[in-house]
Amino acid sequence: MSIRESSATALVRARGLGIFCLNPERKQGEMALIRDGRHSLAIRVAKPVFVDGSGRDAVQYREIIAYQSIDAMNVTIEIEGVEPSIEGYEIYAPGDFDRLGEDVDENDFRWLVNIDGAEMHGRRLAKAESASGRSRPPVSRLFIRNALFYARTINENLFFEKVRRDETGAAVERTPFGHVAETVAAKIEAARVVLRIAVGAETHTHVLPRVAGSPYRIEIENMDPDQETPVSDMPDYYNFLAAADGVSFDLEPLKTDETSGGPIGKLTSCHAIVSDAGSIDEFLP
Repeated sequence: MSIRESSATALVRARGLGIFCLNPERKQGEMALIRDGRHSLAIRVAKPVFVDGSGRDAVQYREIIAYQSIDAMNVTIEIEGVEPSIEGYEIYAPGDFDRLGEDVDENDFRWLVNIDGAEMHGRRLAKAESASGRSRPPVSRLFIRNALFYARTINENLFFEKVRRDETGAAVERTPFGHVAETVAAKIEAARVVLRIAVGAETHTHVLPRVAGSPYRIEIENMDPDQETPVSDMPDYYNFLAAADGVSFDLEPLKTDETSGGPIGKLTSCHAIVSDAGSIDEFLP
């Protein structure tokens, strides 16, 4: 991997239905985790443990914190590095980026789909109004401070094409898009990492001290457990964001075998997107 993860105090991996943005005023990364009733929210933390392995020390990971299938909608997750090497945030995006090119760095942040970026709308989208006929599901909140953000989990079994739809929802254009990253990743190097999880009126605080060479793993998943779930989550995101001209984009997997009669789909896949909103505040109730 291009990112040297072993030097971190904690590695954060947020995967599933959510809109990620960078907040320059608060100096943090923010993610609106969309709670639509289909996707299930879980939080897990694994601790590195040294064990005797073939005459030398080996590291295994033991789960020490687990919040499974959180039903409550009013959830706030805060992750912060204390005495960090990075104040605020940085983005890993080395050099040029070509989604359809070769030898592109697998951790490049731009593998994540930016709905406002040049590959999609090319301009900042507005907040979707309820008049559009779509209901806005509730949102849980994730805040990450003092971290290097990058991409992770590129599903090479899924090659997408971009479908442009007009204001009626009809497909008017199809173009190759490529692979996408499913996971927003963050590397935190610090003396310790503080994890706060507020579920309703209860707040739980966990302090993760640095273990040199063996980072903690913090995983946040907002996934649909149904194996028959649609592979693209783009329609869900237009519950929150909309273009003035009514145009929207979908991502559909190309068929691997035309004789099979079906797309690559029916795999467990759920990709977060990036927005240039500057804050997830507008996605909150």
